[in-house]
Amino acid sequence: MKDFIIKKEDVGMSVYDFFKKQELDFVPIAFSINNRLVTHDTLVELNDLVVSYSMTHKIGYNVYKESLGFLLTYVVKSLLPAGNFELSHTISKSTYGCFRDGLLITSDDAVRIKSKMKEIIKSDLPFKVKHMTRDEALKVFENYSNFNEKHQYGDKFPEEIPMYSIGDDESFMDNYYGPLVPSAKYLEMFDVQHFMPGVLLRLAKRNNPNKLFLFEEQPKIFDMIEETNRIVNILELSYITSLNRQIIEGRGKEMILIGEALQEQKIAQIAKHISNNSYKYQLIMISGPSSSGKTTFSKKMKVSLMAHGHKPILMSLDDFYLNRDSTPLDEDGKPDFENIHSIDIELFQDTLTKLINGEEVETPVFNFKTGMREHTGNKIKKDKESPIIIEGIHGMNPILTSKVPRHMKYIVYVTALTPLNLDPSNHIKTADGRIIRRMVRDNRFRSLDTEKTFSIWPSVRKGEENNIFKYQELADIHFNSSLPHELNVLKVYAEPLLKTVTADSIYYIEAQHLLNILRFCEPLDAMWVPSNSILREFIGQGIMGGLDV
Repeated sequence: MKDFIIKKEDVGMSVYDFFKKQELDFVPIAFSINNRLVTHDTLVELNDLVVSYSMTHKIGYNVYKESLGFLLTYVVKSLLPAGNFELSHTISKSTYGCFRDGLLITSDDAVRIKSKMKEIIKSDLPFKVKHMTRDEALKVFENYSNFNEKHQYGDKFPEEIPMYSIGDDESFMDNYYGPLVPSAKYLEMFDVQHFMPGVLLRLAKRNNPNKLFLFEEQPKIFDMIEETNRIVNILELSYITSLNRQIIEGRGKEMILIGEALQEQKIAQIAKHISNNSYKYQLIMISGPSSSGKTTFSKKMKVSLMAHGHKPILMSLDDFYLNRDSTPLDEDGKPDFENIHSIDIELFQDTLTKLINGEEVETPVFNFKTGMREHTGNKIKKDKESPIIIEGIHGMNPILTSKVPRHMKYIVYVTALTPLNLDPSNHIKTADGRIIRRMVRDNRFRSLDTEKTFSIWPSVRKGEENNIFKYQELADIHFNSSLPHELNVLKVYAEPLLKTVTADSIYYIEAQHLLNILRFCEPLDAMWVPSNSILREFIGQGIMGGLDV
């Protein structure tokens, strides 16, 4: 990352040409002017603050990923024009793409796709930008049958839309809700791997751009993606636009209730399996990243098991944190609560052993204000035929329950996989949905402003990478807590918060990115969200938070 102030002699050149003149110790692939991300052809003006970003910077890396996705889409459409190709979710650090209408991509197709992409990169074809008016862009979308969804956003688009094409071929143009690289040469590190029924776009590592992420099979994540697709198909939804139509036509309440009912069915299904195997499951471990909804899920699971006649105990790993003065520190010298060793493992294991053996034990309560564990005299004893439900970010870490045989544990990984994309080429990242959840909750219940949420998010994400994601395939089942109507409901709460982030803030670009997502969501009144919904954990007025279960 490098910044300059534009002088008189540089006025009128593109930001890309300006940085080509500079002696930098990195390759710039993304640019901002006065704290706004811009396309590479944007002209600089006197006294502009211009910044360039390399692929190792978060902003540069996102531009690299989006640009590779555009190149893949362009090549697939040129080689296999019959199908409606779209980029979907992330599997093992790779972007999964497939035909929405069921057309299969063969292994030979994958080889041809990769070869064509490499050919374009070797030729260093430019990623050309045409800045069109909204009406001009909508006419372009009319020519693409599978871009009907984009066309339906209509006046939700900004007045000017950057439309990208590759080389001199304008037979296919597309827009992205962020800039792309100047040309194909910046995309050398990638791979295309056949992954039935589509392909995986394998990506370079952000901290080591000359190496690709190692691909690991993640069948449980793929199963969850398929389950999520089944739910949106039941709702007859495809993209955010189709949900917007339902809301405009007065069916928003119906969409909420059906979506919530389908999620309740999944929770009941998991509870039934646990109940049917209660003779062996002593522990129900519930884990997941920040703002995945695992706390409310745990309480709903307890209620569901109670409906099967069990008397489960619910414990939070948070209550077993070491006192703050004993908590390990991160590289910035701050308490590292994402570290497994921030838990008093010895006390936790001793408590578990006694409970499983039928003993009565006193459980601590961690006071986050004082940073101390408190002993309130709360004593619990396990019912013989009922499990202990344990909720916390470290629930999947084998160290935590190493003294309990694996067959006695049932592990649930709770995540928030975004059910709906904006359109065929613009995917909403799971992390974007989670930070929107978190900033709403932080503001409503923790008195934290939006910039504070942004400031702590990188350390949260780093902790997830180190302590959660690497264990996710150890889970017995993955549960998606995200709801199809979620962003439309959260928009009402999140938009005003994001608009408080001013143009001089270091978080302005991130705030604008999230606002660019929410602008395409039709607002949906939260009054129809059930009081026991996982979404209530973030927007409030729910019954699960205050329910002593």
